Amino acid sequence: MGTLFLSQFFSRMFRSGRKKGFTLIEVILSVVILTVGVISVQKILIGSLSALSIIENWDQAEWLLQGKIWEVERKIREKPKGFQPTQKHETLLGKNRTYQYDLNIRSISPGNNLMEAAAEISWENRGIRRSISRVFYLLVPYEAWKTTRV
Repeated sequence: MGTLFLSQFFSRMFRSGRKKGFTLIEVILSVVILTVGVISVQKILIGSLSALSIIENWDQAEWLLQGKIWEVERKIREKPKGFQPTQKHETLLGKNRTYQYDLNIRSISPGNNLMEAAAEISWENRGIRRSISRVFYLLVPYEAWKTTRV
């Protein structure tokens, strides 16, 4: 049935004296419409890739910051007597970029038994500075209090 339809179509097309086909204006219009569609899809794709890059950097910064927080907590558990308020600035190497890490630990109780820590990790992406900040509290284990009191 499909071949019958095609044969009827071609026989009618060539039976008339006028040539059938597309005019130049129709071809140009089709190319313009196709180009607009392709450019639109391309812009959406580029925007998605850019958003994916931002999310990847954000995720890596979050992972690095959490690792540094765990490191501070581990140091307090291992060596609670000698833990003092500190300020720390480091450059961390990520997979695709470098990150700036800042840590500020200050005592909020007598005897340095309870401390507040503010950690921030920042990076620059296409001229825009982005950062993640966390504030957390550190409690020196009670066993160490007896030896640190004066």
